[in-house]
Amino acid sequence: MRKLTTHEVQKIEYDILVTFDQFCEANHLTYMLAGGTLLGAIRHHGFIPWDDDIDVIMPRNDYDRLLQLPKNVIGNEQKKYEIWHWKNSGSHYPFIKIVDPDTYVKTDYIRQKREIPHIWIDVFPLDGNPNDRVKTEKLYKKVARYRRILSLRNANPWEGRTWYVRITKPFVVGLLQVLPNHFLCSKMDSISKTYSYQTSTYVGGVLWGYGARESMDKKVFQEQKKVAFEQGNFPAPVGYQIYLSRLYGKYMVLPPKEKRITHILDAYLREN
Repeated sequence: MRKLTTHEVQKIEYDILVTFDQFCEANHLTYMLAGGTLLGAIRHHGFIPWDDDIDVIMPRNDYDRLLQLPKNVIGNEQKKYEIWHWKNSGSHYPFIKIVDPDTYVKTDYIRQKREIPHIWIDVFPLDGNPNDRVKTEKLYKKVARYRRILSLRNANPWEGRTWYVRITKPFVVGLLQVLPNHFLCSKMDSISKTYSYQTSTYVGGVLWGYGARESMDKKVFQEQKKVAFEQGNFPAPVGYQIYLSRLYGKYMVLPPKEKRITHILDAYLREN
């Protein structure tokens, strides 16, 4: 296997996005750039320079339709990508990942056998939210509790920043093994779908994301507009200014250098 540079990792992720975009258009599925990917598109017209992941969101109905399609692959005879989800693969995440099976990724925090072993892009559902702010906070916090349990359950028990964590973590991680991964993912998915996307005035990424500040008027997402990202143009929420402001504040201002958290994969290409 050959170790990949950051630029090569970004190129592979971009190729996955291009294929996913073509697939969604052919199958009449709605999706939009989200999170740091959307921020990168608007502020940098591509990847955030110190980042290397791609996030997209889909209204719940489109997200569920993606999972119901007969084959868990997208692409063509020359290049295929796999749709990984806890319902149809060995994924330990509660959301969809589109992966390149010709790559390999190493990690320290997650147990290697429980991490996604390939370069991926993340696909998150947009779900309905209650109109009441207190109920919205409770909804997101409820999912967040299961998210913390899931993350700790699948963590590397021997990794820790302090001696106390390294001593206690194996015991805690061991106890959490009584909770099956599919139970935790199913529970998070079920809670996220408490409110219908179709009938809700407010929607957001309940399943995984930035918490209750993701909750906003559905009008932000009901239409899409194309924005530049690297060499292509991809759909973004028509109200992306509202979305980015809620998540990042003054999103066009670069953060100080000490807050530019590098998110670089230790990735390799399988060579024949």
